[in-house]
Amino acid sequence: RVSDLDRLSRQVERLSKAGNSHIHLDLIAGLPGESLDMFGQSFDFICHLRPHTFQLGFLKILPGTAISRLAAERGYKWLDEPPYEVLRSDQLSFRELSFLKKIDSLLSFFINSEQTRAAALLAGFWPRPWLFYLDLAAYFQNRHLFDRDLSVVDRLLYLYEFARERI
Repeated sequence: RVSDLDRLSRQVERLSKAGNSHIHLDLIAGLPGESLDMFGQSFDFICHLRPHTFQLGFLKILPGTAISRLAAERGYKWLDEPPYEVLRSDQLSFRELSFLKKIDSLLSFFINSEQTRAAALLAGFWPRPWLFYLDLAAYFQNRHLFDRDLSVVDRLLYLYEFARERI
């Protein structure tokens, strides 16, 4: 992931202090050479910036682009039709990318909603936000909660049960 993280941090901090901007940050999964652990480090970095909205995106491989040639060389698999999304990268399996989609759902439930404070308080009991969301995603997956349309109350009740079990 090529970027100037110190500069990004300063810019987000400046925008946050000004208080007149909505800060939306995306983290792209499936970049060449990026393992799940490396992705988790980037996830933690973004969480610590405390954006108003945090979403996971998934690399798109558009036909005829430089990334499409690189991806083919590295054994990537992706959708041949729009949205051309990566299904497997050189470092992430289909299963891992699918699990990251579940974590993105949790971000929608708990970071990008009114339940932000509850999840943030709980995440503080884990050494890293990434580990909290990995654990929470496994909890939701094991109970097939991603397959259900949960109300806000249901989400908070499951978050409460998760906390009671883990803390």
